[in-house]
Amino acid sequence: QAPFKDWEEVKEVEALFIDAIESARRFIYLENQYFTSPKIAAAIMRRLEAPDPPEIVLVTPITADGWLEQVAMDATRLRLMKIIGAVDPEDRFRIYTPKTKGGQDIYVHAKVMIVDDAFLKIGSANMNNRSLGLDSECDLALVEEEQHRPQVRQVRERLMAEHLGATEEDVRE
Repeated sequence: QAPFKDWEEVKEVEALFIDAIESARRFIYLENQYFTSPKIAAAIMRRLEAPDPPEIVLVTPITADGWLEQVAMDATRLRLMKIIGAVDPEDRFRIYTPKTKGGQDIYVHAKVMIVDDAFLKIGSANMNNRSLGLDSECDLALVEEEQHRPQVRQVRERLMAEHLGATEEDVRE
């Protein structure tokens, strides 16, 4: 939340995104409606420039929903994607938009993050400055609990299978 009178600024969700990105070793799976945060993009670039970078998959809409959102979000999102692409020599950062069987884009409204099957975040926060600094958001995170890894992996496999039109077993293989 933004600072206001006696209330201090709270940026827990932004810190959670950045910490999770920086801790990734093998992969980051993201579903997010908006990707326009320069701080999150910078964290992704740092990981891609480091030795042995993780694979990063971002599932997001091609364009924002509504003219105001398109004006506010689309150009920044495209710029950040190009900047990240320029520092991604191993092609580890991939962006996908789900489609119906008929080829129509599916609008992604989800806010999910999975890192190395050890971290799962689900909530209301987008990866944009409004969610990370102005709005009050509510996210739930499971962090580094060995007993949760099978459940987190199952969530990831189920989501990927749904988007790929495949079975969870196919994704697992």
